[in-house]
Amino acid sequence: MQTVASAAEELSGSIVEIGRQIAESTRIAEQAVEEADRTNVAVTGLAEAAQKIGAVVSLINDIAEQINLLALNATIEWAFRPVMTSLLPRAIRASASPRPMTELPPVRRIVAFPKSKVSLQLR
Repeated sequence: MQTVASAAEELSGSIVEIGRQIAESTRIAEQAVEEADRTNVAVTGLAEAAQKIGAVVSLINDIAEQINLLALNATIEWAFRPVMTSLLPRAIRASASPRPMTELPPVRRIVAFPKSKVSLQLR
C-alpha cells in the first residue's frame, strides 16, 4: 500500500511540475508574440521611412535633371552669345522696321522681350 501511496505522490508531483512547465512555456510564447508585434511595428515604420526616402531621392533626381538642363541651356546660350551679340543691333533695327520679321534672313523668327532682351530661334 505504501508503494501505491508513494506512486500517487510521485504522480502528483509530476503533474505539478508539468503544470509549472506549461505555465512557463505559455509565458515564453506570450513574450514571443509581444516581441513579434514590436518587430512588426518596427518593420512597418522602416517601410514607411523607406518610402519617404524614396520620394526624397526621386525629388533629388528631378532637381538634378533640371540642373543638368539649366547647365546645358547656359552652355548653349554661352556658345551662341557671339551670334546673339552680333544680331542684337539687327534685331533692334528689325523691330523698328515696317517690314515683317519673316523677311529678314537668315534669322527666321525674332522674339523681343522687355528691356531689349532678344531670343533668336534659328532653323
